[in-house]
Amino acid sequence: ARSPFVGMLFLLILYKKIYVKGISYTKYKLLNMLIFIIPVIVIIFIILLSHTNLFTQLNELSSVYTDKTFISGRDIIWSKIVNNMNAKWILGFGDRYQGNTHNIFLYIVYSYGIVGYVLYSLFFIQILNSMYKYMVDPIIRYGIVCFLTIYIQQSFEVLLFDVNTLVFGHYLFLSIIIGRIK
Repeated sequence: ARSPFVGMLFLLILYKKIYVKGISYTKYKLLNMLIFIIPVIVIIFIILLSHTNLFTQLNELSSVYTDKTFISGRDIIWSKIVNNMNAKWILGFGDRYQGNTHNIFLYIVYSYGIVGYVLYSLFFIQILNSMYKYMVDPIIRYGIVCFLTIYIQQSFEVLLFDVNTLVFGHYLFLSIIIGRIK
């Protein structure tokens, strides 16, 4: 599976930067904001890339080594959702998307609009930013790294709102982080 691989790669990078080396508060806040922008960047990049020869070559190469295309039709799913949004970008459709968007940003925007995604992002960014002063605790540092890694993985899969039991891992790390505050 390619999306867990991306998540693990991101985990290693975050682990080294946050857990091992440490990070300044300003860079930490910027990183938290960037994390919530990455799903948007992924969609734009893939939709634009999907109409190029490079994309065709990546699909062929991926098919040879993984028996699946490069992004397994996510470009088609994302393009259809983006095209169907019309004037609903601000507040969304107000109901749960029936199907798998394979991207947390699209899922939330479809259901609750840009307003919903901004509120959702600000909620988590505020929690994560308030955790910085507790980063001396290695469990909090590791919990933050795991939480952010799962969020990045959700640029390609949406388990946070799924009925799947894996959904609880995301909140489990957040609960551990908050529970460690003394």
